[in-house]
Amino acid sequence: MSSILVKNLDDIKKNISTIENYLRYGTEEDKKYSMNLIKRGVCFIAYKVGDEIGFIPSRFVGYENNDRHKHEVDNRHGKVSNKAIKDILGCDCRFDEDLEAAYKKYCDSLSIDWNAKGSFGRRRKYWKIF
Repeated sequence: MSSILVKNLDDIKKNISTIENYLRYGTEEDKKYSMNLIKRGVCFIAYKVGDEIGFIPSRFVGYENNDRHKHEVDNRHGKVSNKAIKDILGCDCRFDEDLEAAYKKYCDSLSIDWNAKGSFGRRRKYWKIF
């Protein structure tokens, strides 16, 4: 399967919509998959969901027209997608105390038992698109 990286903000927003749809309207497998991605992430896009801030890992959002099945089959990860996202947004992802607190609140709202750090014990970092 081909791994084409996102090219613009619309591509990123489409992938955000995919995860939001999984979380709100998807099957139990879709929800569990999305929650696991959010729990294990290290680099995130922070975005608005109504009055709340949502979070999606770069390793999912960074690939064009991504979905759960493509992501699982194609071994997609953040090392490659982070560069594409950085090029689109014009900055690196960074640790942010306010976004870290919002991430934990978002996880709590989804009943995700968040870890103190991201995968591999790394500090979470964020891009903000709102």
